[in-house]
Amino acid sequence: MFRSSTKHQTRPSASGAHSDFHHGLLAQLSCEELISVVERFELKVADRRKKDDLLEAVASSKKATLANFLPDLGRERLRELCVGLGLDYSGREKVVLIVRLVGSGKAQSQRQHTQCHLLHRILPS
Repeated sequence: MFRSSTKHQTRPSASGAHSDFHHGLLAQLSCEELISVVERFELKVADRRKKDDLLEAVASSKKATLANFLPDLGRERLRELCVGLGLDYSGREKVVLIVRLVGSGKAQSQRQHTQCHLLHRILPS
């Protein structure tokens, strides 16, 4: 994944923050878990031996969304992902943990966008 390094951008986009959260969650998955997702959704990968290539294939896929493959993971694994992302990991049902994981990127994205907007209003140009 290539990022533009322009100096003209003054505030991060909300979708960029969501994308960063999504990629952070995917980075916590093991190679075996990523391969499972790649196989399930029949994704093309440059080199299946490289975790970065697996991550890129899953992250760029429109079919392999978090909501589509997180239910395949066990409750304990979902709890580990929540802990790794600093989310509340309480709850007995998988669906509660999945909702937190899927929804947190959007919530975090909106929070960061709002904070950036407020900072731009407060700080002098």
